[in-house]
Amino acid sequence: MIKSIAKRAKITTDYTLEKTLGNEKVSITKPKYKFVSSHTARRSFCTNAYNAGVPPHLIMAISGHKSEKVFYNYIKADSLRKAMQAADYSYFQ
Repeated sequence: MIKSIAKRAKITTDYTLEKTLGNEKVSITKPKYKFVSSHTARRSFCTNAYNAGVPPHLIMAISGHKSEKVFYNYIKADSLRKAMQAADYSYFQ
């Protein structure tokens, strides 16, 4: 289902995934929508909500993350974004 939605959204550029199988590197090239999964949607939600300023504990309650360490490794936010989020709290001002 999510793949068909990504296809309808025109996420169709070719994407190459490189992985190691045994001792051999393998490249797989397909349209990007074929790599989209429910995990992609979960990770995107977490990252987008974090970047929009939603407090991490609320995102974690929705996503099911129990550890902040795992959560911060999971989201795709760069160090600058994380520092800016922290600076918004009065505790750090």
